[in-house]
Amino acid sequence: MTVQAMDVRVAAPAEEVAADTTSPHASASWPCGEVLPIGVLPDQRRQSDIAEHLTVVRAAARRDARHGLVRVPRVRPDRLPPVVSLARWQTPFRFQNFRGTGSAFAVVAAIEAEYLRLYGVALHLSEQYAIHVAQAGELYPGYTTSPKRHENNSSYWGFRGSSDLASTLSRAAIPDEQSARYLSRAEMTLLRPAVPEAGDLADADDTPQENLDAFEFSERHIPTHARHRAHYRIADNGVVSLGMNPSIATLQSVIASGHEVIADVPAHCFLLVGYDRPRREWLVKDSRGQNAFVRVGFDDPDWPILAGHYLTSVVAPTCDPQLDAWWIGRWNIDVDGRRGELVVRRTTDYRGAPGTPTKLGNFYCDGWRYDVNGLTEDDGRTLHFWIADTTDRIPAGTPSGQEVHAHLFSWDPRNAAGHTTQQGVPFGVTLSRNPLDDPSFDRAARSGFEGRDWVGTWALNHDGFRGLLEIDSVDPLRARYTPPGGRPLPATGSVTAHRLTLSVDFADTEPQLFRLLAHTGEHARLSGTTTWHGHEYGVQGTHV
Repeated sequence: MTVQAMDVRVAAPAEEVAADTTSPHASASWPCGEVLPIGVLPDQRRQSDIAEHLTVVRAAARRDARHGLVRVPRVRPDRLPPVVSLARWQTPFRFQNFRGTGSAFAVVAAIEAEYLRLYGVALHLSEQYAIHVAQAGELYPGYTTSPKRHENNSSYWGFRGSSDLASTLSRAAIPDEQSARYLSRAEMTLLRPAVPEAGDLADADDTPQENLDAFEFSERHIPTHARHRAHYRIADNGVVSLGMNPSIATLQSVIASGHEVIADVPAHCFLLVGYDRPRREWLVKDSRGQNAFVRVGFDDPDWPILAGHYLTSVVAPTCDPQLDAWWIGRWNIDVDGRRGELVVRRTTDYRGAPGTPTKLGNFYCDGWRYDVNGLTEDDGRTLHFWIADTTDRIPAGTPSGQEVHAHLFSWDPRNAAGHTTQQGVPFGVTLSRNPLDDPSFDRAARSGFEGRDWVGTWALNHDGFRGLLEIDSVDPLRARYTPPGGRPLPATGSVTAHRLTLSVDFADTEPQLFRLLAHTGEHARLSGTTTWHGHEYGVQGTHV
């Protein structure tokens, strides 16, 4: 059954509002089944964990205030129902299995509840992926002057999150649990030595960035196919922050309006799914193995509500995967014959405004590391980035160095291609998750690339569609394109040295324009773009 979204009556601080006590989402009774007392909450928190978590929560609250996310309703407590439960919208209990990942479990539980409430679908989403997004996608403030040899956290460390993970997951989609299975503490411990390049992954300033990358982007940790299936997320503007120290009446108002509260408590997060005013207790969904709801007193000194967030909407479960997620990870890259590795750790700065350039990651070539800044465009289909021309750290988001436009292949997401420019001249760029094998045809013995080098047969991959381009001559251009199992199609255009502009007359469509760029540093590979229905798509090819 599909449940219609309700009107969340949360107003600006100057306005007094009452909870929607007639909401179909809230039940004015305690849930059926066992409800455990607070004493079952395992309390193994260290004072250092409590202090560190409080620092994170305060920083998030200040950031929320700057971004205008804090909206604290003024309510009349006498108009709130005495008992409210959202238990019927909760998915099964999950166990965080002795890792410091409570924030991920609380936020994911809230997302699952919202999908069940709004769309009638019961989901099991990947907490493992949510943790990975928060940790690997983090960018430390003050990156250029930081003494650390790495720029982000590691999923291996834990104890880093808070309820503001909800804001991150309004920008970053996550997949289902089956795509990226949650790993217990024991499994994470066994995985680390299974990835030798990760080293010991000590939580220390001198742990190299490359150790973190080796672990985070290991296929045994987060498979690449999980990124291609990431399409569940909180909707834009679908997160509301309650700031620091929300009042009991504020929390009750949100719950009575049909929304769980992702609550920060000392060194942990859990989900408030109901309350009982006569007994002065919260109904809590926790992730530490209770397998039942838990009662927590309003005034319990060990579990005060420090801060919180709640959700108002999620994107439709039938929406397309988020293309930004497809870029994250390690790519083999060939920039006109200059080969290396591109590591993309994030496509946005989750602490900053969306749609602005940030530090994406690094380009590794010939033993050197270069900062890469940029952003995604065209709904994530295009990665627009700059490779720094120095090995020094440069401020995050600085658009300086070699500029590149790369386009994901819609039907072959392990590949991308595009172009760069040097002194106004375009050159080809190819990216692939697969090894970039040397082309079978090589004319490297002759320097430069001449127009006549186009003659021959080229195997093309344009946005995942494959075919053969056969060129008999370049002056005049005589060429034809043959799709797999199809008939040869006429191709017209012109050649200028390493640049080939081509128009192919596909049946039942308008002619499709290709801008192909032979790699001048290797002679038997090309990259470029093609245009279809107003969008640019990537093209790769090799001489066969």
